[in-house]
Amino acid sequence: AEQIQTARDRKLEEARAKRKQRNQQKQNEKLIDNKTMLQCS
Repeated sequence: AEQIQTARDRKLEEARAKRKQRNQQKQNEKLIDNKTMLQCS
């Protein structure tokens, strides 16, 4: 049972890490968009 638990925890951790990365990318894209908008105007 313990092995199953750790495997599940690892999957959850990976999913959380991926979500975090995706959010970070979105924020970076937003920052880049803001910078380019400022440069254009």
